[in-house]
Amino acid sequence: VPIAQIEPSDEDHNIPSKAKERRYAKMDPATMPPIVIEDGVIQDGHHRYRVAQKLGMTEMLCYVVEEI
Repeated sequence: VPIAQIEPSDEDHNIPSKAKERRYAKMDPATMPPIVIEDGVIQDGHHRYRVAQKLGMTEMLCYVVEEI
């Protein structure tokens, strides 16, 4: 999914942790676990999203929640 189409959720569900971001920054972006988005909003994966932005990535792997 293009990173430009992904939005963080509200701040109550988005508490930054520099330690988690450092851990994800050490991972190979190609094998970083996908984030979870619904309607373009992050449900899980804010730390990975911030790391992807810092790395200059334009796309990232995502699980997209869709209503069946």
